Amino acid sequence: MASVFFRSVAAGQKVADENRADGLFLAVGNTGNMLFELALERQLAPDVERLWDVEDIPAGLETLILSMSNFISPASDLTKISDAIEAKKVERIVMIGCGAQADGFDVSSFVFTRGTRRFLDLLRERSRTIGVRGAYTASVLDDLGFDNLATIGCPSIYWPMEQGWGDFRPPEQDGPRSYGTHCTPTGKYRDSVGNLFAYGQKHDMYYLCQTEIDYFAEKRHPDFDYYMMSTERAHVIHEWMRRRARIFFDLDEWIRFNEGLSFVLGSRFHGNVVTMLAGRPALNMTFDTRTREMIDHYNLPYIDFADFDPELPIEHYLEQANYDYFRSTYRARLVEYVDFLDTNGVDHLIGADLKACVAAHGPLDPARRRLADAMVRDALLAGIPRDVFARRLAQALKPDRDATTRNAVEVGVFGDSAVS
Repeated sequence: MASVFFRSVAAGQKVADENRADGLFLAVGNTGNMLFELALERQLAPDVERLWDVEDIPAGLETLILSMSNFISPASDLTKISDAIEAKKVERIVMIGCGAQADGFDVSSFVFTRGTRRFLDLLRERSRTIGVRGAYTASVLDDLGFDNLATIGCPSIYWPMEQGWGDFRPPEQDGPRSYGTHCTPTGKYRDSVGNLFAYGQKHDMYYLCQTEIDYFAEKRHPDFDYYMMSTERAHVIHEWMRRRARIFFDLDEWIRFNEGLSFVLGSRFHGNVVTMLAGRPALNMTFDTRTREMIDHYNLPYIDFADFDPELPIEHYLEQANYDYFRSTYRARLVEYVDFLDTNGVDHLIGADLKACVAAHGPLDPARRRLADAMVRDALLAGIPRDVFARRLAQALKPDRDATTRNAVEVGVFGDSAVS
């Protein structure tokens, strides 16, 4: 057995309403986990073995493929899988899309548990390159001395692979439209969460849960009193949740439901990607490093959660869900992702035409990456006009004349003709 993809999510389970806790357990605490694991599942070649239990990892395994989301956090402890990797003498690890999660972007204040630090050391020792989700995670690991990093985002965005994404439009229908919302309830955004709950209730939006299984309960959840800061308002939100809250433990059912929505506004990254898979527009609301770094990496539309204004109409936020920038850069991100998979010897099903593109052009070389970073920094500090900066950056990143053309010109061949 050369390669194993270690799965943690038992996706596709049929879960009755009374067994939501079991369904959430199978989804490892968040139904969004189904999405990125299933995305990677469909991208890997059939000869890559799938396993769900670390005890089943074979001794002397050549390659262990992992996709573990936001495990780099002060709350995580990866002692169990670290023990298994060392005990089974796994030769190589391919980490696809790991993320660091914190409230802010101060790298120096990041704290690691002993088990997570040990796991990171195993990644450094046994990985050709480590696939991270965005610039923040890269900065956290760079601060620890890691020099084998590749920024690749999350596998979920590459669900359509080389086919690319279509349009994101509300369904054509007569009569009233349905809208959705969601968030990660956190006290650090107590005001914004309360405003979003009130906004959802006001517009009778569906609330799309990923962790909040108790929001359905007959007894009012204490979250509603905390975020609404009023018993009366908490009761109103409770009644709205009882009618409009939904949670899905089957990805196909989730996508089908979102197909009936005209627009989704929320702070959960994977919840918004599900909406994209349904062909509907979604506007992200950023509130931590994990969501922000992926949204920045893919140029997805967003607002800061702190800037959410409940007085503005839904149409205002729908207008901001513009995916032009995302579409124009999707193929470049996919090329980088395929280059990462190929560099790490991962057999995958992403199209041959894209592989040829990687072989011909490759990712942006390190020198140009440094140049681009410096130019962005200088432009921000000096206040250079956007149009001037855009032209200069495009000029600086323009590919050099390739070696074949240089050699041909040197002997007098220009295109298909020769100079006599």
